[in-house]
Amino acid sequence: MLKGIKIISVILVLWVVLGTISSIAVAPGFKNPSKGLSNSNASQEVENVYSYIYSLKGRGVLSGQQESTWVNNNPDYEMDYIKKISGKLPAIRGLDFINNDLDGVTNRAVKWWNQGGIPSICWHWGAPTVGIGYEASKGTIDINQALTPGTALNKAMMDDMARVAQELTRLRDAKVPVLWRPFHELNGHWFWWSKGGPEAFKSLWKLMYDCYTNTYELNNLIWVLGYAEKPDPAWYPGDQYVDIVGSDTYNADIQHGMYKALLNIYGDKMPIAYHECGNIPDPDEMKSCNTNWSWFLTWHTSFIKKENSASYVTKVYNHDFIITLDELPNLKDPNSKAGSNHYTYYKLANRKSGKLLDVKDVSGVNGADVIQWADRNGYNQQWRFVKTNDGYYKLVNRYSDLLLDVSQKSILNGARVVQWRDIGGHNQQWKYTKVEGEYFKLVNRYSGKCLDVSGGSKVNGGKVIQWGYTGGTNQQWKFVKVE
Repeated sequence: MLKGIKIISVILVLWVVLGTISSIAVAPGFKNPSKGLSNSNASQEVENVYSYIYSLKGRGVLSGQQESTWVNNNPDYEMDYIKKISGKLPAIRGLDFINNDLDGVTNRAVKWWNQGGIPSICWHWGAPTVGIGYEASKGTIDINQALTPGTALNKAMMDDMARVAQELTRLRDAKVPVLWRPFHELNGHWFWWSKGGPEAFKSLWKLMYDCYTNTYELNNLIWVLGYAEKPDPAWYPGDQYVDIVGSDTYNADIQHGMYKALLNIYGDKMPIAYHECGNIPDPDEMKSCNTNWSWFLTWHTSFIKKENSASYVTKVYNHDFIITLDELPNLKDPNSKAGSNHYTYYKLANRKSGKLLDVKDVSGVNGADVIQWADRNGYNQQWRFVKTNDGYYKLVNRYSDLLLDVSQKSILNGARVVQWRDIGGHNQQWKYTKVEGEYFKLVNRYSGKCLDVSGGSKVNGGKVIQWGYTGGTNQQWKFVKVE
C-alpha cells in the first residue's frame, strides 16, 4: 500500500501532490427506510442493522439458519454442516426462547453478534399456565382473560414476559440488537396466540410491545411480524408497532407469490423477510422474479439436509446474491470496517466533475456499481491502496472492504466498474500515472484501459466505466489523503 513508502521518487511526488485536508466527519452509513423504526429510542446498533437490511433490497439477500441445539447435543449442528459443505456461515442465526435454555440462547446470541453476525430470536411460548415447549405453545387459553389485569391468567402471562425480558435486557446491556420475532405464524390458528382471532392477537402484540419498549426499555429489538403463508392485513397491529414484515412457508411453489402478496400490502416502507423456510429460495429465481426478500431462514434439524441437497446449499451460500457471515459489514459501526482505521485512505476526485469515486447506495455487496458523487464524507467514498507488484495496486473501499473491479474481466470500452471481493484478478489491479500537476490516470492491469466517468458526466450518479485513454479530464483523478 502507499503508507510507509518513502524512497521511490514517484511516490514522493504523489505525497507532495496530496497535501492535507481536514479530517472527515462520521456520516450515517446506510440508506434510511421510508417508515423508520417504530421505537424512537432504538439503540445505535438497531439503527445500523435495520438500515443495512433495508439498503439491501434488490442487491442481495441475507442467509439465515435456525439452530436446533439438541442434535448430537451440539448447538452448532446446522452451522457446522453448512460450513463443512459450503465453506461459509449464515449471516443470521435463528434462536428460540423455547424450553428452559434461556441463558444458553442469550449467550449464543451475544457470541454470534461478536462474530459479526445478526441474531434472530423467536419464542415458542408455551400458553400461560399450560407449560413450556412446543406442544404447550399449541395449547388453548382464554385470551381475553389473559389480557385482563388482575386475573390469574394475566399474572401468569406477565410473569412469562418478565422471564424473557430478563434475557433480552442482558442482550441490551451487551449492546446486541435482536431481530425479535414473537408470536410467529400469527394467522396460522395453531399457536395459542392466534386462536382468538385478529383483534385479540393485535391486543397481545401491542401489550408486549408496550411492556418491552416502555416498561423494560428494550431498545435493542427490531420487531418482526411473521405471517404464515398468506398475509392478511386484518392481523396487522400498525406501523407504530412493527419494523419488518414477513411470512413463511414450507411449500416452495408459493414463495414468489407470497412475497408479491406482502409487497402489495406493505409496499417499500419496510423490509420483507422470509422468516422461515424448508427449501432455500433459489437466488437466480429471486433475481429474475424481483423477489427481494431481506433474508431467508432455513428451519432446523432435517430441513437443511432433506429439503436441500449439499450441492444446492453450496451453490446458494457461494452465490453473489447471497450474503454470508464473512460478507457482512461492521454493523457495530457502519462507518468502519474492522481494522480500517489502521490504514491510510484517499478520496479520488475526478478532475472534470470534481466529484468523488463512490460505491452506489453505500452498498456492502459484490457487484455494486461504482459511480461519482459529491463529497458526503462517507466511508464508501474512501479507498486504500494495497501494493501488488510491477507498480500495480488494489483499491480497497473503506466501507465494504471490497475491491475496485472491472466487471466480468471485460476488455471492452464502456465496461462497468464495480466492487468485488478479492479474487486475485488482474482486473482488480490498477496503476496510477501522473498526467499533470496533482492529477493521475488509473490504468487497469487486465484491460489496459482507464478509469473513466462515462460521457464526461458532471452529475451525481454518473457511471464510472473503463475506456481507452483519450486524455480527457474525466479520466484524471486527484488523490486526497484522509487525515
